[in-house]
Amino acid sequence: MQKYEALLRDDEVITHSYVSDVKMPSGRVIALLTLDNGLDFNRPNTLGPKTLLEFAGKLDELKERAKNKEIQGVAVTGKPYFLAAGADLSKVHEIQDRQVGRLIAELGHYALEKLDDMGVPSFVFINGLALGGGLEIALNANYRTVNEAAPAIALPEVFLGLIPGWGGAYLLPNLIGIKNALKVIIENPLKQNRMLKAKEALELGIVDVMFASPRFLEESLAWADEVLAGKKIKRKNEAGAIEKATIWGPAVSIAKSMVEEKLGKVPLSPYAALDLLAKAKSGSKKDAFIREDQAISDLIASDQFRASIYAFNLVQKHAKKPSGAPDP
Repeated sequence: MQKYEALLRDDEVITHSYVSDVKMPSGRVIALLTLDNGLDFNRPNTLGPKTLLEFAGKLDELKERAKNKEIQGVAVTGKPYFLAAGADLSKVHEIQDRQVGRLIAELGHYALEKLDDMGVPSFVFINGLALGGGLEIALNANYRTVNEAAPAIALPEVFLGLIPGWGGAYLLPNLIGIKNALKVIIENPLKQNRMLKAKEALELGIVDVMFASPRFLEESLAWADEVLAGKKIKRKNEAGAIEKATIWGPAVSIAKSMVEEKLGKVPLSPYAALDLLAKAKSGSKKDAFIREDQAISDLIASDQFRASIYAFNLVQKHAKKPSGAPDP
């Protein structure tokens, strides 16, 4: 789209979207979209502007095929060891313009939100590492499976001076409840960027079911076919009206007090995230995503964010095992 041309770079490592049809024994067809940047396991899939536009285009094609009854479901997975390690942050520290920052947030929403409007059920099979925008791909879909061997699942944005800006700040608390969402979005990032294992993601309700390697993909497809046949999925931690009316506000207030005690009032990102989480209990998804767009535009051009990214990149380049990397 012309609107996003200002974001495009010739040096982006594109994570391509490869689509194949899987015909199940039931006769139903699931379109499987695999994210793959074509590099070895030391280079995870990342989500730059060209990647997101290609992803969005493929989803548009699949929506049309669903409309024509050619497919009965859509599933997304990643190359071995990775779903995606989130947004491509390689050049993001150079951004000075708030409008460019807002465009990055809007493009993520534009692409990922399509998973919730395919005309058929959408699934994400978290086959490996899923961080930030990688996890938000899954949150925007209707159903999620996870590989028992997935080494790291997280929304680390607050650790980097940002907020989960592609739906996470609204979708996650409504999926797993406010207390659990505060753990994932606020508490864990501030504990030296702690990440979840697959079993923890299952217990919190981030994913619906867990399967083991090496048959993860086959079992995920079979499970998805059961859902397409009418299998009901229960989500024990999904936020309801009682939680929103009673504990939601107090939980956010307690978390805010803990952040103030630990970090003071100078850091921008934890408080921006807390504000988004507080407002996520009501209103429309559209309004929530607009709030995320604004928060990203405010943070991404800030000196705090550039300092955080500089420090993070410095540590990662000298680390023997970069954060979240799978075991060779």
